Amino acid sequence: MKSREEAMRLGPLDRPIAEATDTELGMHLLNARGVQWVMGSFGEPYARILRGQADDPYPFYEPLRHVGPLMPSATGAFVTAEEAVAAAVVDGPGFGTATADGAPAPPQLLPFFDGLPGLGRADVDRLRPVWEPAFGPGAAADHRAAAERLHAAALDAVGDPDGGFELMAGFAWPAAASVTAELLGLPESARPAFADCCRRLAVLPDAMLAGQQITRVRELDAAMAELDGLLAALPAPADGDPRAVRTVRTLVSALGTALAANLIGNAVLALLGEAKQWEALVDAPDLAAAAVEETLRYDPPVQIEARVAREATELGGMPVPAGGQVAAVVAAVGRDARVHADPDRFDLERPDAARHLALRGLHYELLARLVRLQAEVALRTLAARLPGLRLDGPPLYRRRAPVTRGPLELPAAARP
Repeated sequence: MKSREEAMRLGPLDRPIAEATDTELGMHLLNARGVQWVMGSFGEPYARILRGQADDPYPFYEPLRHVGPLMPSATGAFVTAEEAVAAAVVDGPGFGTATADGAPAPPQLLPFFDGLPGLGRADVDRLRPVWEPAFGPGAAADHRAAAERLHAAALDAVGDPDGGFELMAGFAWPAAASVTAELLGLPESARPAFADCCRRLAVLPDAMLAGQQITRVRELDAAMAELDGLLAALPAPADGDPRAVRTVRTLVSALGTALAANLIGNAVLALLGEAKQWEALVDAPDLAAAAVEETLRYDPPVQIEARVAREATELGGMPVPAGGQVAAVVAAVGRDARVHADPDRFDLERPDAARHLALRGLHYELLARLVRLQAEVALRTLAARLPGLRLDGPPLYRRRAPVTRGPLELPAAARP
């Protein structure tokens, strides 16, 4: 019989998802959801965040600023919204996305999906010969022409935007998926299935930390298997380790596509929320890069970065054991008045907009440049082609999504 403390402790599923029965998986997810709900009901700040029930999560971050630089959460994680501590976690060489032996660390709920291993600094550096030629510092400029062409094509496919269209499903997701597919070299015949897999995998980071419905988790597992099949059909570079190549391709597909689509949606929503900001972009398209950085501060596509201490350390004056999970709430840092003046205002001319922790560290070294490029090109395309773009209704957000942030639906119209 489990003790009350053991029953309330969150931890990863002890087997691959495909090997768990519906009863086992369902009970695991239900227990996790119940624990987070009960803890949140008693005011536990991080548990309230993990429930993911609000369209606007930012008020839930405020209590974290009053509990010190590092808070031991009742969920089992250490949580921080302090800039210096969060930066040490996100960028620090002593932290990875899994334990030193590659296993997930409590309170992560699900094991890493096949093809998404726990990465540490040594792993990223080991993969560098595979990803740097295609996604490193010198590659972004080479991708711009393809991104511009494919974003224009995605907007052409909208039809008559004056009458209203759904910006996420109609533009952001198709554009992001088509750019990624082209860079990976997927044949045209495989691209619709690839785009579908990427869209279905958007909830993946949330499923690691927040209890999801069993049908959604099964769908994630199926989508990952389908994506793996699509990527396996691609030729491997003659001089590349096939497993390393597969890892990079999976990260770019499963995480990078969703990051780009959600960053586009968040940027458009922020710009249209203040008419003068959108008009400024229309008048000066070169502000697109600044808009991307300000969005990464103001409303990043990943709100929480979970890392695992590879060895025992001290953080924020508190000991953290080897294998301890630390959750850096980077979205809270971006809205911290101690870091940014008037932090709840979106401002294209903010001088310190690039002072944020979004898309930093580890696997983002593979993804960040491509994600930024896609968002910048998307904003330039929309501003040039649809200068009269307006919101045509309230955005719709997905529930149980404490990690990822982006509109599920964003009604828009291009009325002059």
